Amino acid sequence: MAADAEGTDTPTAPLGDEEARNGAAHTLTKSESEVLRHLAQGKSVGQIAKLLHKSISTISRQKSDAKHKLGLHTDVELFDYLRNADFTEA
Repeated sequence: MAADAEGTDTPTAPLGDEEARNGAAHTLTKSESEVLRHLAQGKSVGQIAKLLHKSISTISRQKSDAKHKLGLHTDVELFDYLRNADFTEA
């Protein structure tokens, strides 16, 4: 996971199938994309926090920020998006 000079994540571009969300997906940070990848693999927020050595609240915030950037409002919408996008590869 790379950080810029200010210590914040740099944007990354995960693959997605929905053209309308494709531009928004490009604005996700590497951390947000990593959280989405783990969610797509079936991991819980708690499991991801443990795996990445971060707090549950940090992982929840990254998940929430990603949903907002993608224009999604619910976890159901997020998991539908993840099912149709390629977030499962490392």
